[in-house]
Amino acid sequence: RRFLSDFEAKYSRFKPDSTISQLNSTGTLVNPDQTTIDLLTLGQQLYRNTNGIFNLLVGEHLIARGYDADYSFVPKSEPATIPSPLEALTITPERITLSAGRIDLGGYGKGYLIDRLAEFLHAQGFHYFLINGGGDMYATSDHGTPITIYLEHPTAPGTYIAETTLKDQGFAASSTHKRRWKVSGKE
Repeated sequence: RRFLSDFEAKYSRFKPDSTISQLNSTGTLVNPDQTTIDLLTLGQQLYRNTNGIFNLLVGEHLIARGYDADYSFVPKSEPATIPSPLEALTITPERITLSAGRIDLGGYGKGYLIDRLAEFLHAQGFHYFLINGGGDMYATSDHGTPITIYLEHPTAPGTYIAETTLKDQGFAASSTHKRRWKVSGKE
């Protein structure tokens, strides 16, 4: 629990004293730890690998749309243009600077955490486990047999639309069923 709590306290944009919130508000982190460097470098790599479709600097856009620390789901303004993390985010072992945008690790931070937790459990001698992070998971096996998981129907809770098996693999899924809101009568 401490492992998970420490990660959330450090990397959640919803926590006002987190490392990510500090970087978002001041634009600078001096002597960042290796995990912060790894997470932000991974975000830049995901931006490159997707030709800019994935962008970790969507925080300002999400807040403008109402996905803020209070979960108000009330739009506050017209969203700003989302900057390139290759231009707005500079990462060195001595300093991280953010010149535009706001970081949100939600698109990959939980998956990164689940991978680290799986590594930790393996290192502690656990061979068979399932980590369920609510849409993001990792499964080893049930004593060598793959674990079957079911993908919930996005509009009919309690029913599933597909199943798959996992063996020493991660899986992530998302839908608008769990997190959505209406603005001016539009969902």
